[in-house]
Amino acid sequence: MIIYKQKPVGEMNYRCHDLKAEIGIKICEAEYQNQGIGRNALKGLISYLFDELKMKTVVLDTNLKNKRAQHVYESIGFLSTGIRYQAFKKSIGC
Repeated sequence: MIIYKQKPVGEMNYRCHDLKAEIGIKICEAEYQNQGIGRNALKGLISYLFDELKMKTVVLDTNLKNKRAQHVYESIGFLSTGIRYQAFKKSIGC
């Protein structure tokens, strides 16, 4: 859970296998988007995965139309490696 000023505003998750982590993040409360909260939370998660869990690779997926998220991911060092078609999974939660 992502807590900002003592309020839950989003969530993050990770799954590890063979020194590779797959991550997900979302800021659920619209008034807290575009403030750098997700970027900072993501940086913390990535540091934890590399420094503490010793992962060698971190990957994530995003909706092709989610240009805002893609911009954030690229600005912290992620590289786009391709497009997966028909890969939608229904999200549960916020």
